[in-house]
Amino acid sequence: MKRCCHCKDVLSREAFSPDERATDGLQSCCRACASLRRRNKYAASPEAKRQRQRDYYRNNTAAVQAINSRSRAKHSDKVKAAKQAHYLRVRDDPAFQARMRAYIEAHKDHKREYDREYRWKNASKLDALKKSWKANNALLIRAVRSSYKARRRAIEKAGDDSRAVRDWLATVNKMCLWCGVDCEADYHIDHVRPLALRGAHRVANLAIACPSCNVQKNALPPEEFCRRKGLDFQVISTRKHEMKAVSALEKSPRTPRDPHATPRSPPTAKRGRGG
Repeated sequence: MKRCCHCKDVLSREAFSPDERATDGLQSCCRACASLRRRNKYAASPEAKRQRQRDYYRNNTAAVQAINSRSRAKHSDKVKAAKQAHYLRVRDDPAFQARMRAYIEAHKDHKREYDREYRWKNASKLDALKKSWKANNALLIRAVRSSYKARRRAIEKAGDDSRAVRDWLATVNKMCLWCGVDCEADYHIDHVRPLALRGAHRVANLAIACPSCNVQKNALPPEEFCRRKGLDFQVISTRKHEMKAVSALEKSPRTPRDPHATPRSPPTAKRGRGG
């Protein structure tokens, strides 16, 4: 037992913080009184306290970071629970949502790299979560897919018909618009401005893309996809117009085929997921 010098109460030794300088190894005032004194001192001059903390951190950055790392590792479950509680408390706050959008917009590349590394390190965990979510939301998935197909059919119906697309496909050079690779054997028909972003199902908005570029592009705007791939959007636009001009020049009446000739298997053409 020990008497607190501040409140004069006789308390157990566990109520006092350790102090190696004291003869009994404990501070003279109890934890509650010490906490109260610190709060009162901070309230009296908060800016001076903050400045001292900044100066100490600047002069002892490595030591403070090491202490914080050890503390987070020791109390990882507690830290995780506190973060989750904080997020659940503020996630619907418009101010918090605006800050998150601004941060993500300002750190797009860092966020993308962080997400890619996290997916690579936790692939099995994410696969299990994905399967579980699909099993628990089968009706929702079916409704979303049905709505997406209906919207896509409506957009395609308002655009060029399949005959116009086939005529364009017969004359266009089978070279990827984005990376320039020859993909005569295997190519996708890509919407330059994705249908998901109100792009038109018109021949003027169609392009040949290799499977890799089309899957990576998905429903991204062409400007954003070029930025991520390190491409010049103006160069891509010029290439698109040149391919269109070449297609118009190459379009000519077809010569009749020899009925005795061996039929040639057509190349594989696939429609992109989001574009």
